[in-house]
Amino acid sequence: MIIKFGENLKRLRTQSNLTQEDLASVLGVSFQTISKWERGETYPDLTMLPEIAAYFNISADDLLGADEAQKERKIKYYLELFNNMQLKDVSYVLDEYRKAVKDFPNNYQILINYMELLHIEKGSVQVKDYKPLSDELVFAYDKIQRNCTEDSIRIRSKHIMIEHLMWQYQ
Repeated sequence: MIIKFGENLKRLRTQSNLTQEDLASVLGVSFQTISKWERGETYPDLTMLPEIAAYFNISADDLLGADEAQKERKIKYYLELFNNMQLKDVSYVLDEYRKAVKDFPNNYQILINYMELLHIEKGSVQVKDYKPLSDELVFAYDKIQRNCTEDSIRIRSKHIMIEHLMWQYQ
């Protein structure tokens, strides 16, 4: 298991607008100790993990990054499922991707694949029955446009949305 304690601690500390000195004061250690933890040179005593996790209102597993490897495997599963999909599998893969969007709402590769699936699936429903799929597509599009910084995903989502609107208004 890869321990991402240092990265997570630094991210949590900076998100909370704390300096290393501020956090050190709260935990009763020196700022040099915080610095070493963040660089991965040392780790805190095991008994301090629950205290640090509680301070940031997260679990010790989240603090250590224990779930990251499992999350990465799950994301890889969804991406491979999409890449290996046949047209006959679209409905099944779309159902799986609905789970993926709930599990990983900020993974933009999953969201763009989800938009692709919704766009493909429209061919199997009548226009009057397409409203729920259209709403899902608009949700994914909005999330990508508001938050994603990867141009290729943002551009592809615009293309899908344009194709969707052209199809919808025919």
